Amino acid sequence: MKTRIHFTNANSSQLSLSLLLILIIGHLMLISCSTDVEQGVKSDGPIIPPAGAPHEQLSDYNLFTGDLKNLTPIDRLIPYDLNTPLFSDYAKKQRFVFIPLEKKIEVSNSNELAFPAGSILVKNFFYNEDDRTPESGRTLIETRLLIRYDDQWQPNTYVWNSEQTRARLLRTGEVKPFSWTDDVGVQRNVSYKIPSVNDCGTCHGKNGIVTPLGPEIRNLNKEYTYRDGAENQLKRWSSNGFFKGELNPVEMPQLPAWNESESGTLNLRARAYLDVNCSNCHNSLGSARNSGLFLTYEEESPQRIGVCKIPVAAGYVGEGIKYDIVPGNPDQSILLHRMNSTDPNIRMPELGRTMIHDEAVELIKEWIASMDMPPCD
Repeated sequence: MKTRIHFTNANSSQLSLSLLLILIIGHLMLISCSTDVEQGVKSDGPIIPPAGAPHEQLSDYNLFTGDLKNLTPIDRLIPYDLNTPLFSDYAKKQRFVFIPLEKKIEVSNSNELAFPAGSILVKNFFYNEDDRTPESGRTLIETRLLIRYDDQWQPNTYVWNSEQTRARLLRTGEVKPFSWTDDVGVQRNVSYKIPSVNDCGTCHGKNGIVTPLGPEIRNLNKEYTYRDGAENQLKRWSSNGFFKGELNPVEMPQLPAWNESESGTLNLRARAYLDVNCSNCHNSLGSARNSGLFLTYEEESPQRIGVCKIPVAAGYVGEGIKYDIVPGNPDQSILLHRMNSTDPNIRMPELGRTMIHDEAVELIKEWIASMDMPPCD
């Protein structure tokens, strides 16, 4: 026996209307999705392209809202700073980090962070027109992105146009001349070198694997002034749900600020500077591991940090200068000569700078002079 279902005219009309509404809504959703892909309509979060196929324009990532040059971040793209940053020809930097919702950073040891897929590190390089009055204006030079995919970090660099309206993908490197007034009123000039993708891999490579350099526990463990007030960065990241588990900043290591005497001893501040500016290559997994010179903050062996150590290769730095570091004698120390040179065959770091970091040279000079150790010969 078959059961038949009968509809009244009213029920039939209501059903037809409901089906029609469902079809219309579905069609509109398809149009919306198609528009997002084809015309680049921005979603609420970053638009991350497939690995190996970066966007041609920085704006395509949807990292910032409003006028692009203002670098106003979207939600969950939060600013951060470092205790001791990398020197880049006196360029200023504005950094941001994005962690996808429901994903966590794992702390693999007391210092290193393992970021989840979908994480983005953003570093903007700029010069103020006048460092004495930063509010007078700035010029953005480049923006570097590190995006974490499932099995790798991918670096890409975007160079800003002179109108400061857009930043385009740069693959081969570029030189941008710029002039500015420093904080003591001296006009400075630089031929700022924007790195190629291969250059990024050289500095960020550990065993050939691209790895973030700046955002480590000890370098992030500092107070930052957010729009809603000052707070320790590790505490803020924890409250945002970035970490797997809670981190207590008081229990975490902290890197000194190299140029703030109250943050650490002369030795610790010098070691912090060398760690950030040199150890990305001079570590047991870095591109300079065959040199035998290891400048990580943790290194305890005087010889491995260069004391009375004859270098594998140093270029010509002067007659009779043969050790990386001569305790008590900075003028006879190759390390200082490399820092105090712009000659591409001598200078260190090889990449990332064309100018001498005068203040850091004075720090390292004072550090070597203070060493109370037996002579090398």
